[in-house]
Amino acid sequence: MSLRLTRGEYWLLRRSVEHQFALPTLALPEGPPWDRTTIQLFFNCEGHGMPFDELARTLCALVARGWIAIERYDDQPVPGDLASIRAELLGHNGFELEQMAYYGLTALGGEMWERFARPEWDRYIEHENKYPESLEDLDIAAHAEDVNDWRCAYVITMQQRTLNGYMQAVRFEYEVAADSERFDEVEDWQPVYWKPEMRALRCRFSYRKKPFCPVMGDWPDNHRDINYYRNAWCEWR
Repeated sequence: MSLRLTRGEYWLLRRSVEHQFALPTLALPEGPPWDRTTIQLFFNCEGHGMPFDELARTLCALVARGWIAIERYDDQPVPGDLASIRAELLGHNGFELEQMAYYGLTALGGEMWERFARPEWDRYIEHENKYPESLEDLDIAAHAEDVNDWRCAYVITMQQRTLNGYMQAVRFEYEVAADSERFDEVEDWQPVYWKPEMRALRCRFSYRKKPFCPVMGDWPDNHRDINYYRNAWCEWR
């Protein structure tokens, strides 16, 4: 029997696949007008479309099924009854980081989302970058006055083919410092917070913007850009 989800249920599951969110953000108004914070602007997508009461009931139902959990910032559980959820959506305990309640997927909820969305986890990519504090952080031969142009970065994924393709895209769209690429394995990688740890491949490198970035019309016919690799793991998002 195929899994059936309402639009609101799927929206709540999908939004929390990679990150947990504070409940008051779910009660933000939908636009237009766009002269205040709206749910579309906060999540950078269409809103869930549910009135407040329906939103509270849907969250309560997902908690009862064991698909989501609601916790404080310090991982303390929050009751999943309707009255408690309504209060948390309204921010009755305050809007400071440690005061709000956050919702996220459980392993079971993640499995339900996977049954519907069918993600390809071997194509999932984690990419982080930061500005270095010194040349030692960069591990490249550069002049001191250049240090602010560069970023330290790493990419982690399960599949060698995905890693190779992603790094090829990075080299084409950015200047990767010579001899800065360092490849190794990670034994305890968690692609998202509700998935078990797994073995993965990692590349650490330093890069900066090219003086003249290639425009799309100049790309080779078979070129796949960075965003392609970041989004290829799942179409139903």
